[in-house]
Amino acid sequence: MKNFNELFEEAKQLKDRRLKLFSELKRKFTNEILPEFAKIMGYCGYKESYFKADNKIFEGIMGEINCEAYTGYDGTQYCFTITKEGKIFSANCEHTGYSFDFDTIDIELTEIRNIGIIELVKLVQARIEKYNNKLFSDNVKAENLLK
Repeated sequence: MKNFNELFEEAKQLKDRRLKLFSELKRKFTNEILPEFAKIMGYCGYKESYFKADNKIFEGIMGEINCEAYTGYDGTQYCFTITKEGKIFSANCEHTGYSFDFDTIDIELTEIRNIGIIELVKLVQARIEKYNNKLFSDNVKAENLLK
């Protein structure tokens, strides 16, 4: 069994490694993923893409919505949007029927929380897959019309 000093040292090493990984992932998201995602949005003709996250991704102000009343989801979700220019905005969500009203507040990329970067990257990755499927479907439809 490890003594406390060994456990403390191990925790410090894990913390240092974690901070390094999160910093690298934030940098990759900012410099590579976000600009490429914005291009894909443009290919599909979208001006913005709205997201709801289970965790607070950004420090400071971030739109929240309590989902339990209308979806049965027990908890709060956090709303944000990414524009085709590659900007991220907080979105204040207010449920009105089956749609959401969004009030945008500019978010600095440096405000991405360490734990939030993981969910952010996963959400964007899933949306890229969705947009790629749309592009593929549109291509098939166009090819069929040319026959």
